[in-house]
Amino acid sequence: MGPVVGRRGFATLPYDEWLATAYDAFAVRPGVRGTPLSVRTRPAPEVAAASGVDLAPHVVNLGNDGRLARIGSFESSPRQIEAALTRMDAAHDKWGGPEHHVVLYAHGGLTSGGRGQDIARRDLDWSLANRVYPITFAWQTGAIETLLDQLADLTRRFLPAAGPAEWLSEQADRAVEVLARGSLAWAWDQMKQNARAASEPVTGEVDWMAARSAHPGATLTALALRNHLRPGTRVHLVGHSAGSIFLASLAERLVAAQVPIASTTFLAPAITVDDFRRTLAPLLPKVGRFTTFALTDDLELGDVCGAVYRKSILYLVSRAFERPARPGGEVPILGMAKHLAGLGLPVVLAGTMTPVTDHCAARGHADFDTDTATMTSALLRILGRRALDADLTPYH
Repeated sequence: MGPVVGRRGFATLPYDEWLATAYDAFAVRPGVRGTPLSVRTRPAPEVAAASGVDLAPHVVNLGNDGRLARIGSFESSPRQIEAALTRMDAAHDKWGGPEHHVVLYAHGGLTSGGRGQDIARRDLDWSLANRVYPITFAWQTGAIETLLDQLADLTRRFLPAAGPAEWLSEQADRAVEVLARGSLAWAWDQMKQNARAASEPVTGEVDWMAARSAHPGATLTALALRNHLRPGTRVHLVGHSAGSIFLASLAERLVAAQVPIASTTFLAPAITVDDFRRTLAPLLPKVGRFTTFALTDDLELGDVCGAVYRKSILYLVSRAFERPARPGGEVPILGMAKHLAGLGLPVVLAGTMTPVTDHCAARGHADFDTDTATMTSALLRILGRRALDADLTPYH
């Protein structure tokens, strides 16, 4: 580049910037001293200049312990939730028809509250174009993302000079699992606690016009939704990764509030099989059409987590975060194909091409909620449709 560019001819290109602008154009070795390794994720589709979009009718902000919080431009409150559902009623009236659909969406675990709002903003127009009213829970997933960066720093001592691309041994992955179990398991526990606390029972009367509340946000949403049910209302649950933990508790609260659930769709769920059996399995007759989308085991083993772990994050959850009883063991995770056998659940595995309701082209754990095939198939399942008719818009 010449000695006049950057600092004596050298410059630092941030890893996230490279991912966002030149994913197919460079081979990067993140080995410059002082440059932190970054979580490897594929860039999300560009969000059109949507900073001015009013998300308050479509997002419930949740902080620590699942309580209502302020994120971005607005603070969630009983009054804001009530206003969002009033807007939902107006949208359903405008669209007409015998059925009125609302999706309660919970994002995954490597997502800050602000990023949760970005996801809601990204998918808003698509949902509304298909006459589905979306409400996203921007919930607090804790310090997992930051700690994965720290895990990468801790693991550098094991890396050869050429970086993670040559660090392919199973023994090396086991070393990462040991480090993750010691340094990240507590954060995973905290994240799960936040997910469950959001749907704790509410005692006493709720002031729906209150500007602030210490009540659990998902529970308040369930109670408010009960008051807005009308003939033809169809409530759907969709969750990616750790969002399945959040929704398992919310499903319990919705059932308790006598809110019927028309469908439940999990995308690579990070909930353990034991927790699923304890919470959601007894409710299966009441959660509508249930489907799990998942990677094949080969794709799980070919994924990358945190730039230094040569498997998907679900393997790290199974072998480290969930603290298996013996070293090298695994805690069965619902989103892993090899742990789904024998459960008798409807499953769509990545690579399935037909029918269109069972189409999934995800190649990694982070792909599901941006994969056109997966999200379009999820939409068809929500609407109870068997084909992508002319009145529907595929995910883009």
